[in-house]
Amino acid sequence: MDQADLIGELDNYTKFMLLRRKIGKLDKELAYELGISTRAMTERVTGRAEVKNETILAMKYLLEKKNEI
Repeated sequence: MDQADLIGELDNYTKFMLLRRKIGKLDKELAYELGISTRAMTERVTGRAEVKNETILAMKYLLEKKNEI
């Protein structure tokens, strides 16, 4: 089983946490890149707010962009 298959089976919060670690930016910088407030970022990190599919897609895009450099 490759990594993409494994990520596909996880819930959005777990995907969010894994992608956040892979992207390797501070939460304020990542919030800016995702176009969300730092408060919204904090709520996602702590699990108080639902992590939407759009956030996961944006994070995957940021990771792909980072790997191109």
